[in-house]
Amino acid sequence: MVTFKQAVKLLFLRAFDFSGRSTRAEFWWGVLFVNLLSAVTLGVSGIFTFIPMLSLHFRRMQDVGWSGWYCLTIIVGLVLNFLFFDKYPYALSTTTGLIVFWFFVLVMLFGLGLLIYASLKKGQPEKMNGDCPPRRCWLKNTILRM
Repeated sequence: MVTFKQAVKLLFLRAFDFSGRSTRAEFWWGVLFVNLLSAVTLGVSGIFTFIPMLSLHFRRMQDVGWSGWYCLTIIVGLVLNFLFFDKYPYALSTTTGLIVFWFFVLVMLFGLGLLIYASLKKGQPEKMNGDCPPRRCWLKNTILRM
């Protein structure tokens, strides 16, 4: 079982590690830490915690047996909405613009639903392709004992 302190260490030590797995405890402690940090710093910490949280979501998706790329559905929907309606601000006044807007919103909600389901689902016990081989895991285990 991962403690709060270990989860925070892993969040930043594995910030750019998009392979492997993250347990539910590691995921939820990391989410709690980032939310508390954002509340204290009034959201400024989001700049520094975006990549670590993205990699944590990737690893959590891989732990339940899904591709980590599903995390990008929220980002893709958000970016497409921003780009489309920034370029065509009058589009919401047309029927086609409303259809495009709601399509992008549905893409974001689909991605959010996947993330919520994956964060609540129990991880698969069998070895996944993204797991680190034993010779690379010694560093993670050594740092956690500190």
